Amino acid sequence: MKKTLLSLAIAASLGIVSVPALALTANTDAVDVTIHEGAIPGALASTAITDQLSGQYNEIFTNTGGGTFNTVAYFNAGGWFNNGVAVGTQLNFPEAGISGIGVGVGYGLYALFQSNGTFSTVGTTTTFSGSAGTIQLWADPLQDTTKALPSTAGPAKTLGDIILGNSSDDKLLGTASLLTFANGHSVVGSGANGDFELIFGDWALAMPVGDAYFAAPRPFLMVLDLNGNFQAFDPASATDVTISQSSANAFFAQPVPEPASLALLGLGLAGLGMSRRRKS
Repeated sequence: MKKTLLSLAIAASLGIVSVPALALTANTDAVDVTIHEGAIPGALASTAITDQLSGQYNEIFTNTGGGTFNTVAYFNAGGWFNNGVAVGTQLNFPEAGISGIGVGVGYGLYALFQSNGTFSTVGTTTTFSGSAGTIQLWADPLQDTTKALPSTAGPAKTLGDIILGNSSDDKLLGTASLLTFANGHSVVGSGANGDFELIFGDWALAMPVGDAYFAAPRPFLMVLDLNGNFQAFDPASATDVTISQSSANAFFAQPVPEPASLALLGLGLAGLGMSRRRKS
């Protein structure tokens, strides 16, 4: 009994100290996620294995002075993918239905996003660095929610300043507010789009619909990686910039333990071995 209790105590202590040491960096690998569409009211009971959610977003970027910015945006999901191949789901089914499937069984997905940070320009290249951010993912069962950006994303603007219509039946699927990595860049006048990547480390499923919709893995992944493109612009030349119909992808990732975490794990295992030798 004592050996079992000691083993449990060491395992528990490892779990506590190793979580903050997980390395969250750019270009993490996507992990397969099973979605259960029947969790959304009106959708048929079906499952799909996915690793990427793609779509378009509209954003307003505000230069808040001194090389700082604030931004708010909404994202309209276009479709689920797995290994770069579109996955057949009920996402964005036409409300009139498809022959043999049903009427009104489709649903929409959208996200609301806000972040702030700093930017600097060297020559024609601007680099953006996010300091804080938050994101919410919603299901739109009737596919009728309208969205409109505020006229400015001033320093006090938040998700609540995005104007929504017909949203009373929408269901929250998940949220995150721990921005662990955020950068972007663009080259003004090059004709190329800018790009960005944002990683959140505290993705949490909302109960009950989000927990049911994202059926696997369990426990669910906490790392949400967002990346995409935006139209190139010079943030210093205007206070407010509206970025429209830019592409974005979202996927869940598995963080890799840092060497410090592995060392702690090794110490824990060594402690268990010493305990067993003393007991014997």
